[in-house]
Amino acid sequence: MKTALCTISSNNFLPYGLTCLTSVEKFNDYDLFYLIADDFKDDLYKKYEDKITFVKLNQLNKSESELVNLEFKYNIVEFNTCVKPAFYQYLFSLGYENVIYLDPDIECYDKLSYLDNLLESYSIVLTPHKNTSKKSSFFDENAFLNNGIYNLGFIGMHKSPETDRFLTWWNLALKDGCYLDYAKGFATDQIWLNLVPVYFDNVYISKHPGMNIAFWNIDERNISDNLIVDSEKIQFIHYSSMSVNCRMELLDKIFAVSPEFKEIYNSHINTVKSFDFELYSSQKYKFAYFDNGMKIPPQIKRFYGYSEFNRLDNENPFSTDKDSFFYKLSKNKIKCKKENLTSNEKKLNKLIKIFGLKNILNLSRYFSAVNVSTISKLYE
Repeated sequence: MKTALCTISSNNFLPYGLTCLTSVEKFNDYDLFYLIADDFKDDLYKKYEDKITFVKLNQLNKSESELVNLEFKYNIVEFNTCVKPAFYQYLFSLGYENVIYLDPDIECYDKLSYLDNLLESYSIVLTPHKNTSKKSSFFDENAFLNNGIYNLGFIGMHKSPETDRFLTWWNLALKDGCYLDYAKGFATDQIWLNLVPVYFDNVYISKHPGMNIAFWNIDERNISDNLIVDSEKIQFIHYSSMSVNCRMELLDKIFAVSPEFKEIYNSHINTVKSFDFELYSSQKYKFAYFDNGMKIPPQIKRFYGYSEFNRLDNENPFSTDKDSFFYKLSKNKIKCKKENLTSNEKKLNKLIKIFGLKNILNLSRYFSAVNVSTISKLYE
């Protein structure tokens, strides 16, 4: 079957994504695709274009105004994940029967024939964060409930009417629900997959011990130094939170649980560093800045997404021109329109009038009682 394997990242994460895709190429005859969720800079990709097809955001089936809205209201992780279903739809439109997604911080260690066989029979293949009830040394079970049962560092799909239905649903869900905000029940694109085995048919949940190995499930998997786990070949390892600049406290804890993992990890990091690490890691994420070069505070992004401004058509929130969102925010010209406020909302509105919305949003980082979600309700 014709298979596309893909990943997504911004420019600063290219060393990881290139490690991922080139490791896949060693063992598998797939077509490789890389969606750049950032400013597209041809010079950064030329060296690898003979093996990898780099995809621009405007090639997805999204209008310019929708893309701008997503780019502004979501942070870098949220934005990189919210475009995943649209990327799948794009690749299926090219005629691929199977599409496999791997996070850029994954490395492949074997031919994925086990997965190929699954995709001959199933529309959607998922892997859980954990396969057993064995206690993790790193997270309590409520952390897995908050973040989602399945880890979306991987998802495999075979094109079918059920897959088309799933991608349409998932794409719509992520339009306004791809935040990492536990208080509102959001955990990027991942939490929505809890519903998939219920809402959709022909879904397979793989417990292969060599798929999607990560530090949060390493307690339950016996890794040997010859890339074997529980008598099975390692398929791919997910190095989430284990970047080049990973905290030694975390690494020491991981190596204490699985000493054999240390050599595998060090080899992975050396490979990542070999891909022009200094050049790529220094790239600025385009959608973190207004058009005047000022960095957008995270609470401003979140306020925009939760308030009425998120629903304004044809507005460019990155603009700093007169009458722009930025201008109105800076000049304290954004007015609360909500009537029948509660007593607490009236107090909050009074503080906003005295100190300005921008200043109150900045303070929301320190006072949980004055969080962005509460403030945005005054502007719905």
